[in-house]
Amino acid sequence: MRVALLGSTQFSAACLRTLLRLGIDIAGVVTTQAEIRIPSVASSLRIVQHADLGDAAAAAACPVVHLTGKMNEHVGVIGALRPDFLLAAGWYHIVPRSIRDLAPLGAAGIHASLLPRYRGGAPINWAIIHGEERSGVTLFYLDDTVDGGDIIGQTEFPIGFDDTCATLYERATDAACRLLERYMPLIERGSAPRVPQDATHATSFPLRRPEDGAIAWSSSARRLYDWVRAQTRPYPGAFAWLNDRKVVIWRAVPLPDQAGAQPGTVLTAREGFGVDVATGDGVLRLLEFEGCGWEHLRSGVTFSEVTSEAT
Repeated sequence: MRVALLGSTQFSAACLRTLLRLGIDIAGVVTTQAEIRIPSVASSLRIVQHADLGDAAAAAACPVVHLTGKMNEHVGVIGALRPDFLLAAGWYHIVPRSIRDLAPLGAAGIHASLLPRYRGGAPINWAIIHGEERSGVTLFYLDDTVDGGDIIGQTEFPIGFDDTCATLYERATDAACRLLERYMPLIERGSAPRVPQDATHATSFPLRRPEDGAIAWSSSARRLYDWVRAQTRPYPGAFAWLNDRKVVIWRAVPLPDQAGAQPGTVLTAREGFGVDVATGDGVLRLLEFEGCGWEHLRSGVTFSEVTSEAT
């Protein structure tokens, strides 16, 4: 079975290594630059976990196709790879039918959620933002919808209190590789499962942009803790404004203390211990941040409040 991989992230690179370890013939790799344009986003999108798959493809002695426009403009060059099967992993573009039809065994995608929940963009980040305690990875057949095709297989894993987007990304990557090990032989034999998704349980979320990280201090301390850990490194980070200073918060912890102060107000600031900030319910202790010095965080100063809740 000749497989063409569509991907442009570290997640994609791990899946490619798994396919090679399984002895699968890689027909080619379709990839993109770190900054792309997609129809659902007005501005260009920077892929935070971008990876150059050129070296890995060269090691596999397979060609590389660099996507520079719409996918349906590349039917000829992708068709020339003669794939039996297409696998999209770490891929941000809808794969049109004109491309899917090139592969006799079909086309599948890997999505870092337990579909039909968390369809769409940034599923790992959204799951943490919403305080989920479990998530997973789904291998599914592609169709004309966004993450709505028949499920081949899923694997589930916990989200711990201390997990961040970085640790969950690693867990999702490991889970994806295990799915490939289990189901690629079945796909090759034409005996892989096809389980329709229950659309009544579907939830969908958009891709996230750096400006979406603004902190709404009127939210609870626990909600803001999830907000911070969902967007910490390697993502751009949750942030707040202190006068004209943009303060990016990389690490925090919620405290049960009741602040008795306007949300966003600095209660205490002790270097080596953290900065305690009043929220709508409880106190958020900032443990790692950048954009201002300790001299700016005296008791009583207040971070600006954004107009919408963290959602």
